[in-house]
Amino acid sequence: METTLTLGLVLLLTLCVGVAASGGTPGDNAQKRSSRPVDTKAGRCSYTFIVPQRTLTGALCLNTQSVAANRSEVAALRTELARQQEELEHLRGQLQQEGSLAMEVRALRKESSSMNSRIAQLYAQLLHEVIHKKDQALELRRVENLLLNATTQALQVSSNYRELEKKYGVLTSIMTSQNQFIARLEKQCKCGDSSQSSLVPTEPPKSHSNVHPNYSSEGIEMTNDVQRDQSASSSLQEKNTPDITTTAASTLTDPPFI
Repeated sequence: METTLTLGLVLLLTLCVGVAASGGTPGDNAQKRSSRPVDTKAGRCSYTFIVPQRTLTGALCLNTQSVAANRSEVAALRTELARQQEELEHLRGQLQQEGSLAMEVRALRKESSSMNSRIAQLYAQLLHEVIHKKDQALELRRVENLLLNATTQALQVSSNYRELEKKYGVLTSIMTSQNQFIARLEKQCKCGDSSQSSLVPTEPPKSHSNVHPNYSSEGIEMTNDVQRDQSASSSLQEKNTPDITTTAASTLTDPPFI
């Protein structure tokens, strides 16, 4: 009974002190006891009632430094939270930068692959052009060789033509000499016929048989001379004709002018 009375007295005293300090009612004090705010406004007091689970035998002690300790801890927690938020923002910025860098690296890789393919294409094109130029050089050399062969053939044909002109001149000179010789023989024949026709009436008929053998011998000599001249001219022609045939054969066997 004494303990209960002491507790009741303590409670009444605390209530009275609280009412006198704040100027409130006991209902307000009950609400303050039920609600235990952490952060109080300036100029207002907070009360903490400790109800023991067992009977108290001595004096009661009240500690009012817990609220200040809680405020300092909250401030420290807030500062730590702000610092961590700043670190998170910094990490987010770094992550965004790294993402942009990764995208740039991917774009650069794609560009490098496209450039490598382009370089390979240009190398193949350059190799094709080099091969084409080599083929053109070989074709040019072949054309030059053909041109040289054609020029040599043309020179050979021109030399053969000159030789043929020379031989043609020789043949024409031979033909003119033969024509002159034939004309001279014709003149001699005409002179011989006219002399024989003039000698036949003046001679007596007895000596006619003696003159005839001479005439026949002279005619035989003339015919022999003509045959000798013809054989000589034919031998000259035979000597000259092989050259003509050989030149003709050589001109036929020569390759055509391209």
